[in-house]
Amino acid sequence: YAALLLGLFTTFGLGLQSAILFDCGRGKPQQLAYGTVLRLLGATMLPIAALLIVFALRYPEHAALVYVACALPFAVYCQTANAVFLLNNDLRTTAIQGLIPTVGVGILTVPALTIWHGGLNTVLTIWSAMFFATACFTVLRLNAHLPAFSFRTEKGQIRELAFFALKSGSASVAGFLNLRVDIFVVSLLLDARTLGIYTLAVATGEMMWQVSRPLVWTM
Repeated sequence: YAALLLGLFTTFGLGLQSAILFDCGRGKPQQLAYGTVLRLLGATMLPIAALLIVFALRYPEHAALVYVACALPFAVYCQTANAVFLLNNDLRTTAIQGLIPTVGVGILTVPALTIWHGGLNTVLTIWSAMFFATACFTVLRLNAHLPAFSFRTEKGQIRELAFFALKSGSASVAGFLNLRVDIFVVSLLLDARTLGIYTLAVATGEMMWQVSRPLVWTM
């Protein structure tokens, strides 16, 4: 539940990443494009994280939203900064970015559950903390290309990139929901075992997209 919801927000956050690539593609300096989008990220994701926490406190059955709120700004920040790494051909950093939350959760969760007998809150804490760790790594690597906390921008640029990010992010969310709505339909009409087999097949099929994704970034 937490991972799916975070995935929804980070999918929308792809619009911010696309806005940097779009602006730099028009010849604008990377620092200006990045600074503008960093302002947009703070103005959108931080209030959303605060609302998630308030909602979780109001409805305890959705307590997992607290962990989503903690992970959200860092996850979207890493995703946004990824555009700068791609523009500078720093693919090694993008690979490590993806490995830290995936491998880190696996390495830390196993002993936390088997040795210290932690519960769901322990797993979610590790999960959200890995995005913070990834953000710290991203800041260190980003300084090699431009100031990591640069907020430089130009008059009118924020509005223009905000509109582009909104369009691009909305298109990404539409695609995300289109790819996930079938899982909810199957879960309502069939049993849990069949749902597990179906989601495994779909996830395996979606992995094949990773073959074509490098061609998209190259273009």
